[in-house]
Amino acid sequence: MSEEALVEWVKSRALGNSYIVVKRRTKKSKTTGRVIKVWLMCDRGGEHNSIAILRRSGSKKIGCLFQLIGLYNKVRESWKLQVINDNHNHEPALNLEGHPYVRRFTHEEEDIVENLTERHMDPRNILSSIKKHNPANVSISIDVYNLHQKIKNKKKFGDTPMQVLENVLHSQRYVYYTREDPETNVVEDIFFCHPKSYCWWRAFPHVLMMDATYKTNQYRLPFIQIVGVTSTHQTCNTPTDGGIIGMPRGMCRLFKSSWVSKSNHHISFNQPK
Repeated sequence: MSEEALVEWVKSRALGNSYIVVKRRTKKSKTTGRVIKVWLMCDRGGEHNSIAILRRSGSKKIGCLFQLIGLYNKVRESWKLQVINDNHNHEPALNLEGHPYVRRFTHEEEDIVENLTERHMDPRNILSSIKKHNPANVSISIDVYNLHQKIKNKKKFGDTPMQVLENVLHSQRYVYYTREDPETNVVEDIFFCHPKSYCWWRAFPHVLMMDATYKTNQYRLPFIQIVGVTSTHQTCNTPTDGGIIGMPRGMCRLFKSSWVSKSNHHISFNQPK
């Protein structure tokens, strides 16, 4: 039996009794590098010391003393399980959804989430697809959102959010325009439009509705969305702006009106070829 098999066996037995057991730490042999000792504990063991500075985090740790130790016997090439404390200071879990460890996705489920994310599927629908694939899955929506953010961060490859945005606009052939500060060369505003929306906008430029929202993103910048109206009275998304730094709403609308006019006359814009 391997170390992984021992740990999985203990976890499955604990889960059958509505308890969650996790790996605390391991010890490896200095000569072979193989794991020779593993500590297992209840997921509610230990004390919580929050060091969060960006987001408050809670904890379910209540100092549960349940502990097991797995010891590897080199002669017999087998594992021995030693019980240090077999008592829990809490009742069995009624709902496993409250335990993040149990809600973890398998590697196969992570691949499903990544594939469906690339297809721009909504996280709620992704969770439904996973539960249909695996009815025993107890993940919740926040787990999909967290994995979705993890996938996005992995694709940044160290780039800044502005670099990631411009790479997406360029690779997806968006019509876009950026305005930089002439002294610092820092991007202060970005104006973009999907290629299909650009075609609709060129076909129906007569009526445009602008709406500016504030405080809806981590940078607390204005975000202006422009919607057009077709000849059949249907709305369609047209150019969208990513925000202007340090300018009032009226000035924002003035700039957008100017850029709408520029784009409609093919002036100084990055357009799809």
